[in-house]
Amino acid sequence: MKEFGFKIVIFACLCFLGQCVPDFEFSMAEEEIVGTVVGDISNSPVFYSGMTATEISNLRFGILDKSREPASLFSIDESSGVLSVKQKIDRESVCDYTSTCTLEFSVAVHSVKTSFSNIAIVLVTILDINDNWPTFPANEVHLDVPEGTKIGKVFKITGAVDIDSPPENTIQTYELTLAENIFSLTSTKNLDGSSVINLKLETSLDREKKSGYTFNIIAKDGGTPPKTGTLRVKVTVTDENDNPPVFMNNTYSIDIKEDTPVNFTVLQVKAIDLDTDQNGQVRYHFSTMQSAKLKSLFTINPTTGDIRVAGALSYEAGATHQLIVVALDGGSPPLKTQTVVNVAILDNGNNAPRVRMNTLSSGETDVTDVSESATPGAFLAFVEVEDSDPGQSGRVECSTTDTDFKLEVLQGKGYKVLLNRVLDRETQDTYELKVTCTDMGEPPMSSTANLKLIVADENDLPPVFTQQMYNATISENNEIGEYLVTVKATDNDFGTNAKIRYSFGEGANGQFRMQSSSGIISAGKSFDREENSKITFTVIATDLGTPAQSSSTQVTVTILDKNDNRPTFVRPFYQLEIRENEVPHTVIGQIEAVDEDEGVNGVVEYFMAGSEGGVVPFEVLPNGTVRTTKMLNREHDNKYSFTALARDRGSKPLTNSVDILITVLDINDNKPVILFPTSGNHTVLISVFPEPNSIIGKIIAYDEDSGDNAKLRFSIVAGNGENVFDIDNETGEAMVINNWKLETDHVYDLTVRVEDSGNPILFDTTKLRVEAIFDNKTMSELVDGAKSDKYIVIAATVAGATCVLSLIIITAICLVLRGERRKASAQPKPDTVFDNVPAITCDKSPDPNVLFGDRRSNSKNLVYGGETRGDGVGNKKKEVSFSLDDSTEARETEFHPRPINIALNRMGLVPTTNIHIHNDDIHSDTSGETITSDSGRGGSEEEVNMQPLTDKKHQWQAPLTSNRNTSFDQYYTDKPSHEYRNNKPGQPRFLHANANRQDSYRQDQSFNRSKNSDFSSSFRDFSNPRTMLLPYNTQSSVISHDDDASTTTSGSYTISPEENFHDIVMGKDVIV
Repeated sequence: MKEFGFKIVIFACLCFLGQCVPDFEFSMAEEEIVGTVVGDISNSPVFYSGMTATEISNLRFGILDKSREPASLFSIDESSGVLSVKQKIDRESVCDYTSTCTLEFSVAVHSVKTSFSNIAIVLVTILDINDNWPTFPANEVHLDVPEGTKIGKVFKITGAVDIDSPPENTIQTYELTLAENIFSLTSTKNLDGSSVINLKLETSLDREKKSGYTFNIIAKDGGTPPKTGTLRVKVTVTDENDNPPVFMNNTYSIDIKEDTPVNFTVLQVKAIDLDTDQNGQVRYHFSTMQSAKLKSLFTINPTTGDIRVAGALSYEAGATHQLIVVALDGGSPPLKTQTVVNVAILDNGNNAPRVRMNTLSSGETDVTDVSESATPGAFLAFVEVEDSDPGQSGRVECSTTDTDFKLEVLQGKGYKVLLNRVLDRETQDTYELKVTCTDMGEPPMSSTANLKLIVADENDLPPVFTQQMYNATISENNEIGEYLVTVKATDNDFGTNAKIRYSFGEGANGQFRMQSSSGIISAGKSFDREENSKITFTVIATDLGTPAQSSSTQVTVTILDKNDNRPTFVRPFYQLEIRENEVPHTVIGQIEAVDEDEGVNGVVEYFMAGSEGGVVPFEVLPNGTVRTTKMLNREHDNKYSFTALARDRGSKPLTNSVDILITVLDINDNKPVILFPTSGNHTVLISVFPEPNSIIGKIIAYDEDSGDNAKLRFSIVAGNGENVFDIDNETGEAMVINNWKLETDHVYDLTVRVEDSGNPILFDTTKLRVEAIFDNKTMSELVDGAKSDKYIVIAATVAGATCVLSLIIITAICLVLRGERRKASAQPKPDTVFDNVPAITCDKSPDPNVLFGDRRSNSKNLVYGGETRGDGVGNKKKEVSFSLDDSTEARETEFHPRPINIALNRMGLVPTTNIHIHNDDIHSDTSGETITSDSGRGGSEEEVNMQPLTDKKHQWQAPLTSNRNTSFDQYYTDKPSHEYRNNKPGQPRFLHANANRQDSYRQDQSFNRSKNSDFSSSFRDFSNPRTMLLPYNTQSSVISHDDDASTTTSGSYTISPEENFHDIVMGKDVIV
């Protein structure tokens, strides 16, 4: 079945592409009864080619898409494949008006035994039967034919329709019956199968002879027998206006008295028209050629022909009037006839005067205009008086009671009406003047004449505004065309003089629009209140009179605020300063933002927006005040940055932000910190008599403050009573100035004061012990050189022996040292805490003068020592001496880091060898001795084992971060990093110049060299931009211990300047 379904889909696709070819074709007549067999689907040798009868009998049949036509019109026997009618088929319904009606559908065929399946295309042709009658659109049609229609005129009639199949069963012919040979008939077929009947007039028509005809048109189709349809035609012969009206009399005559009242019927005229309808309807009127006088005396009824009196006939006595009456019908065009009516007026005795007003105005004679600017005496009208009575009865006098006007007589003519005073139209615009004329007869007869005077306006008044000033409001950012206000002016003049046009005067500047006729003012642009909050302009009202009058008023438009402006800070950013150690809530400064809006929209309040690093010790008050929330320590953080917000109070608040940088200013709150000398490291040993001004050491100190507060000054305040020593005020370098006062085997306890330059000055003191232990011979040579020459030979002998002995000792020591070093290089490194600690190594040892003294020092042999251990044991240390080489080459040679290992390469660090720092020789039997005797311990000083110090206070914590810009120039700073402020006393600190503190608020941790930098000059020759310098928590992290106090030599020996650099870094007490 799945395969069969797939075939159905393929079949549908092919049919959609127009590739379907019918497999079975049948035909049947329409209107067959349900169940009528159409055909057999199972009988087709072609479709079932190669199949046996048994296989065909196993086939099953089914119509596809049964729910829609045309498949729904048929049914099929599932087993036999017999196709039959499922419902009666009306060909005209399923195929409309097509000549051929075919229905196509699909039948699925599949076998119940085999895999055979197929789709059969079935085409059924529906044959037409003549089952529909010709039908006209209506059963009857009416035609109106004028009697004067020309022969051959064709009248179009819509033909009948037969919905059967063309051509046989459709309409074939039309026939005309009962037409009396008045009309003939033809027909025309249209493209869509419809037809038109042509009815042709064959004879002339006369309505007066016969007014109408009735006949039938019969339509026949081609069926057998044919079916017919009948149309009844009614023809009405319509009239033409070919007969004029005819009066009953050719002329009419009548006599009437002069006192005949108005509306009295004098006579009736009558005319007859033989035409019908409108053509036979007659109407009457006086000829247009009649005088206006006659029309004022008589009227005629247009329908009945009655002539009546329209005016007084008393003045027409004895006269005969000839009236021409016109009768016309309602045809098109109308026909007319005229007749004459003679009317004689009979005299009836004494008559009143006839009075008539004549004015200069056209139209009505009893109405005239007068300008309100007319002056008294202006002519208004002429009063014509006539009395046909004889004697005194014919004499007439006229008068008026209206004092605004006067009459002046014109002898033999009448009276003229003059203006008696100036008129004001705005006070009264019309006057009714009554003139009465009376004759002198017995009894006197009088007549009146009325004159309506309309005062014509002069443009003598300007427009007047209803308000002296207009006020309007509009919100800013408005829409263009938004309504503002309507100005209104009135003008008491009349007509055009009262029509007003409005226009802008000064101040509008194109910002507004106005309807000139109505005075409606609207916005001409979108306003910005911050640009202009109030606009005043002039509106002018001008009338349309000549000359024009105008007036003006003032309009004030107030622009209402909207919250459309953000607060704007008066500065792009703020840099504020505050001294450290100020109490909390100390005001630092004020930030200010301006909001151009008004009211609450322009009220600004301020907030703290925060900092990228977190909470800062500041707050911003709503009024913009910036103050601290806690006491600040510049040495902890010297700069802070954060963002402040300004927000207005609008209904939809707008905000803005500004960056604030606060610098904490230093106060002198830190006294100098002395790194050397300290209680655990404060001894300098002089083993050779020094030259004058020889530097014996340097005071190392720093101050955590900045500027002058960190600028240090050094001085000796005690222990230098003989003025043997001096100290450089700025560098802290201690020197021997009066060497001749220097005594051997003498200890000088100097008190050194280190003070800053702040206000107030802070200071600290330290003890520096200088031990002078050198050969008296040297002293005697320098001091007692002027003594007797008898000692010269002895001195030379002793000196020679000493030199030889010294040379032998030095050679022996060098050989021992070389052997020990070779032995040490062949052995694995001892496992110490420094094995994995990155440090600095150098290929060549630096000049010791650079570390401990000035290059200018002339000292050949300096010995540094101490007498107090870190653990408090007060034994004098073993002395070690070495010679200092003053060669320029040795001092100027730079050292370079050795290659770094892979693990440390990523951090920019270089590995170092184990650092050997000689500890106090407190385990030697001759620790306090200076003679070159054997200690009896069975080992040399060079064989002392280097063991790691496990005490935490001596451990060296090396940082693992790297800084590209680290150099020995920057190793010590005027201000140490806070990461190392907790060093224990007695432990000198080597400060990392560019250590990066992870401080959110410090943005510019600065470590700058100054002349007060303690170690800046000590390491200036060892610069390397890729070298990572290590801060020392202690310089005694590795302690040298004698193995069972087995030193073989307790005397002093000389160390070559080429020794490893770390061998001369001070631990606690370093002996030079």
